[in-house]
Amino acid sequence: MKTRVLLVLSLMLVKIPARGQGTVLFANLGPGVDAPVTNAAGHRIIGPAPYVADLFWSSDTNAPVDSLSGVGFNVPFSTSTLSGGGYFIGATRTVPSTQWFLAQVRVWDASQGGSYAQARDNGGEFGSSNPILIFPGFPPGPATPLVGLQGFQLGRIPEPSAAGLAFIGVAALWLFRRARK
Repeated sequence: MKTRVLLVLSLMLVKIPARGQGTVLFANLGPGVDAPVTNAAGHRIIGPAPYVADLFWSSDTNAPVDSLSGVGFNVPFSTSTLSGGGYFIGATRTVPSTQWFLAQVRVWDASQGGSYAQARDNGGEFGSSNPILIFPGFPPGPATPLVGLQGFQLGRIPEPSAAGLAFIGVAALWLFRRARK
């Protein structure tokens, strides 16, 4: 009888990693997590638009954060002003990992692009959290919350002012004129 029980248990454990998927609680407010996000002006984001949040990840826990790939959740922010707002509540989500993985939450202005990179390159607001390590939950158990996540503020790549561009143009003309003499 003991042998049968051990055999069944070992087969169950072998099946879990074979699925290749785990679950996370994709939210910045929940058990052990309180990490509000603010826009570039420093105000907490209130949804539903134009901002979205996604989970970027890598199975290499030592990967540089620039190499992380988006999972594709693209969750809008909550319309609730509970605790001042700034929260996305994405609920339980499936991730393509059953082992520890490196994760980062990235937020962007979706009206400036359908992806984080597009919004950044188009001059929209964007930002990212601190990187965290996550060990996903396995159904039917509870999903793993994003413990260790810290709040962050969005920014944007500054564009040169009209006065700055005018100064550069005048300086270029002056140098060109001087070189001709």
